[in-house]
Amino acid sequence: MRRSPSLFLTWTLGFAAIAALAGVALAQETAQETAQETTQPALGVIALESIPAQRVLLRDIQGGYGSHQEVFNDLKTTVTQLTSTSRNVKAAVAAADCVGLYAFDPDTVTADRLTWSAAVLVPESFQLPSTTKAKALSVKASEYRVDTLPATEAAVMYSTIGRAPTDGLKFFSWMADNGYVQIGPTRMVYFTDPSFDLLRATPEEVKASKTKIIVPVRKRERAIATTTEKTQG
Repeated sequence: MRRSPSLFLTWTLGFAAIAALAGVALAQETAQETAQETTQPALGVIALESIPAQRVLLRDIQGGYGSHQEVFNDLKTTVTQLTSTSRNVKAAVAAADCVGLYAFDPDTVTADRLTWSAAVLVPESFQLPSTTKAKALSVKASEYRVDTLPATEAAVMYSTIGRAPTDGLKFFSWMADNGYVQIGPTRMVYFTDPSFDLLRATPEEVKASKTKIIVPVRKRERAIATTTEKTQG
């Protein structure tokens, strides 16, 4: 989920100095981008992180995961329409990330009985007008509501939509080996890219989209034998 620079200036004697300055600026920018790429977390690696509370516009969904694109597009469109007419605010909302909340393992129920929640991050000041009417979707969905996802310590992993079903299973052994227990629904952050049209994206583009899996956890009160200890024992 991309960026770019540019530099244009003028006139005779300054050309040499300008060219030198442009070269320095470009070198600095390239170094910054390289540093950002280098410091980006590797995919598939689990780490602990403190997640702050987040205000969201949310809908509860009943039905399979195939409706993600439709549901998130509806939420973002709705938030943009209801937000302040300020261009800056609207731009910030349009760039906000979406979050899926998953309390149930999709392998335990049929798709039509699967329940999950879809949310989009909104400003702290965001209020839902009482006259707001929820749009009909191809799946069963509750009315819109504004809620706050609580702050939590979490085991997190950067992944992609295509890898997430497999990567998500790694949390079970990680929690067992490190003495943690899950204390809330799994969250999946779908990073917004202004250059990426969710509804027009090909299946390959969707699968390659970056995500962040967040599993709220806390330390177990009593120690249990880890997978490694059991193997060695």
